[in-house]
Amino acid sequence: MSIDLSQFFEVFFEESVEGLDTMEAELLNLVPGEEDLETINTIFRAAHSIKGGSGT
Repeated sequence: MSIDLSQFFEVFFEESVEGLDTMEAELLNLVPGEEDLETINTIFRAAHSIKGGSGT
């Protein structure tokens, strides 16, 4: 049985772009020397989602 993975590419790329946009926005919100765990967690969640999608 063979699965055509090309059908998943578009969804992965769309989700990756959204994740990268989120990461970029949150990284720009960070203030040097200031602890912002909410922002850091948002960045890591986006990166983790991209990583998980790439495994698919």
